[in-house]
Amino acid sequence: MTIKIFFGTDEDRNQEIQNWLDFHSVPYARCDYQQFEKQDLLDLFQLAPDCFVFLSSRLIDYKMNHRRTFSELVARVWNKPEQYLRFPIAVRGDDIYADLVLEDLGTFLPKERRREERRAIFLTLAEIEQTRLFENNFRRIIQEKGFRLSAVEDELFGKDRGAIERFWSGLQRGRMPPREVRDRLNSILETTDTDFTKMTEKRK
Repeated sequence: MTIKIFFGTDEDRNQEIQNWLDFHSVPYARCDYQQFEKQDLLDLFQLAPDCFVFLSSRLIDYKMNHRRTFSELVARVWNKPEQYLRFPIAVRGDDIYADLVLEDLGTFLPKERRREERRAIFLTLAEIEQTRLFENNFRRIIQEKGFRLSAVEDELFGKDRGAIERFWSGLQRGRMPPREVRDRLNSILETTDTDFTKMTEKRK
């Protein structure tokens, strides 16, 4: 289902939202506030059980004052939509989403896609935790065996400074070293993969 989005005057925010939607291939129709038509405004009123979902709190006096008419409210909003509407506003079917921010946009992904993204986030966090354990155990093992870190680096990468830097920058980004690097490390330190992934008690 294509989403219709009415964008306001905040160009940075508008661009962030469009970039996210484009990246995730979410179909949408863009409408700037200058293109906002009176029928669009009336449609919003018709869809929303409470019009203050999309109206600025500066119009709350219309909600409290029963002598004000609906026509007066429409006229005031229509006169300055950029001031009285909570742009960006998205309409999908019968649903209205006002004052959109990036955190709201996941709602527009299909359920299966949302599950896949949550799964990817979980796997990323798991890899970061595994990498943290690897680095902590790596440093611990070297210390316990009485090796110098620089000597192990040279043995592992043949004094290739670029490879050594990539090894440490990968760990900092939460990326486990490639299989062949871990195999060489096990050979040098006489360890197994389990030695690098086990939890160790903190020293008191």
